[in-house]
Amino acid sequence: MKLKNKIVPTQVIDPAQQKKMVLSAILDSKPSESQKVVLYAPEGWGKTTWASKSENPIFISTEDGIKNIKVKKFPEPEMWQDIFDAIDALRSGDHDYKNLVIDTADWTEHLCQKFLLERDKKTSIEDYGYGKGYVIAFEEWKKLLSSADKLRKEKGMSVIFLAHSTIKTFNNPSGENFDRWEMKTDRRISALLKEWADCVLFGNYDIAVDIQKGQSKGKGFGGDRVIYANHSPAWDAKNRYGITEPISSEYSDFIKEVKKCN
Repeated sequence: MKLKNKIVPTQVIDPAQQKKMVLSAILDSKPSESQKVVLYAPEGWGKTTWASKSENPIFISTEDGIKNIKVKKFPEPEMWQDIFDAIDALRSGDHDYKNLVIDTADWTEHLCQKFLLERDKKTSIEDYGYGKGYVIAFEEWKKLLSSADKLRKEKGMSVIFLAHSTIKTFNNPSGENFDRWEMKTDRRISALLKEWADCVLFGNYDIAVDIQKGQSKGKGFGGDRVIYANHSPAWDAKNRYGITEPISSEYSDFIKEVKKCN
């Protein structure tokens, strides 16, 4: 039997569900006091030393790269989950650390792949099918960077990823291919880190080449360590602090440039 004059209760809107994107909610943006930094450089350049000079750092070292440098560090992670646990400990605990340094991104990638292979009972990242394993790893890395971002927001800490560099061929869509410096990670992970970071810094040696007349090869000299913070055909780099010239390999010089912007 159909009911007549059925009363429909008035919908009560939870204040927490009210629209947040309204004109009265507009805020002024404020410069962030923490940074998201990626520094990649050749092996032995001094990446770990550079990051150790940051303010009160704590390291997650996924490789045996901290030997003669005195820093605070978590036990060396053996599993992918160990990195998340370390970040969670910083998020929930009381401490005065200002910089989290993950050393290095390429060895962290190995832990990620190890986790996936054990979880999915595979013997190689290629066993997933063409490129699929790297896509799954990419999703795991997004979770890692999300966790790092939560640490920044909750504790105001900066996050620094260190990575080794390697020379890869760039498939140039508008001309001849050429070699360039890249992070020693899968291209998807490199792209994700570069997109996530405020600064992508490339550390190298300032080497000049003297080519004598009639010779095809030159002799290199110089060799001071420098940091590049802008894109070049030979490497990828970027920054949001207006750094236009190469800077020294001293962390303090990098922070000086950052403070000029803030």
